[in-house]
Amino acid sequence: MDAKNPDAMLRLASGVKISVFPPDVIETIYAAAQEHYAGLISSNEAIANSYASQKDFRDKNCLYHRAADYQYDTTMLTLRRKP
Repeated sequence: MDAKNPDAMLRLASGVKISVFPPDVIETIYAAAQEHYAGLISSNEAIANSYASQKDFRDKNCLYHRAADYQYDTTMLTLRRKP
């Protein structure tokens, strides 16, 4: 994904306006996904177990990246915008 998406985006950009979702849209999508997951978890024990494992991994990973990468990435994105 990280290797191929930049080139794909550049190919798309010729004639297509690329934009990002506003935060409220992402929050709405996230809430809908959480609701969907809750339904799956309540109806299927195998999915519940798998989801619990994946959520534990994601939460630990997010905690790590928040400390290790977030500030650097944010700073680099800001610096790259400056002329």
